[in-house]
Amino acid sequence: METLDSLHAAELWFTFKERFEQDRGALSPVYRHYYAALVDNAFYQHAASNRTIVRLLEKGTDGFSGEKRMNIHRAKYMNHYNLFEYNDALEQCSLLIADYEAYIDSAAFHHLLNDRKMLGVLTEVPVQRVKKQGDSHIALVKDKMGLLNIALQVNGDTIDFLFDTGSSTSFIRRSIAEAIGMEIHDVDFEVEGATGQVVICDVAVMDRFTIGQIVVEHAVFWVFDDRDVTLPEYDYAVNGAIAFPILRSLEEFHIVFNQTLFVPETPKPYHLENLAITGLDPVIAVFHDGDTLPFYYDTGSAFSSFYRPWYVANAAMVDTTYEQKEFNIGSLGGVRGFRCYIIDSTELAIDDRRAMIHDVEAHTAPIYRDAEKVYGNLGQDFFLQFEKMVISTRYASVFLE
Repeated sequence: METLDSLHAAELWFTFKERFEQDRGALSPVYRHYYAALVDNAFYQHAASNRTIVRLLEKGTDGFSGEKRMNIHRAKYMNHYNLFEYNDALEQCSLLIADYEAYIDSAAFHHLLNDRKMLGVLTEVPVQRVKKQGDSHIALVKDKMGLLNIALQVNGDTIDFLFDTGSSTSFIRRSIAEAIGMEIHDVDFEVEGATGQVVICDVAVMDRFTIGQIVVEHAVFWVFDDRDVTLPEYDYAVNGAIAFPILRSLEEFHIVFNQTLFVPETPKPYHLENLAITGLDPVIAVFHDGDTLPFYYDTGSAFSSFYRPWYVANAAMVDTTYEQKEFNIGSLGGVRGFRCYIIDSTELAIDDRRAMIHDVEAHTAPIYRDAEKVYGNLGQDFFLQFEKMVISTRYASVFLE
């Protein structure tokens, strides 16, 4: 169990699941249910995870350590959040804050306090719904920064939003939210952009919009001030972004790069199980130098990058081979300067599909306030070497063609 516990703490979800399948026969029933609930939480089986947790709580967890009890309630919290059950999520969030602070690191505890502010105004919001009316083929268009955009129809208007698998919540610029009549709740919610800069936003619910033949109801959006989604250095601004909470509700979608988003009415079964979720963020299994590593994947990012965990694992090679350089990155909240290594080329793979990426940023210091556990982020420089990417959240699988 020490190995399972350490893999869970490190959020090495793919190795954690594999080890659980190996060890489950040797586990007692109560611990088998405990780890099964954590595996289901990480692999999009949120309702199943909650059913197992309810059974565990009914039987009692007195024999569990405080940390394991915290893990149960944190999984239940994120299950409710990912199921858009905001009132239940608020209850678990408040319980974690009140009873389990001793077992939660300071950055994660700060996030709970931050989440509670937003959840407090969402308790009456119905569960997000997605209604498909047959198969859908939806145009994807690149903007001046080379990022994919998708058209939303809302209240009779057509508005281009970023198509962004890398954002944990959809967002909209304040002037547009006001123009289409969204009710904006003042919550002063803190959001970290891709450069680690913190921006304050509010929250609103878009009651109904359509993407092609798909109807989405009761979707939550962060609301950013216009200045925070504008990069005057590049004469560039975004209207908003459709992010992973909406995209994963489609259950399966195909990104035909530079052309189309295809959403089948009925998902097909896949069995790769190389797609997980950390909190609200999607994580993909990437093969690199003989290891299976967790990476974010972000269609809203032009370039891939390595985070501090990758650097720590490869420091001896990197420090003696490459030189550090300074450069600027633009994202939510503006432009931030970084100093990091530039890796000239390396090969990454998803399942059996391999590609070389070049001039890759390798960060030696954390970008975000949280302790970084993923090894990097895959961007368009990797994905655009393929024609299509198929993402199935229903079956926790990703593959490229």
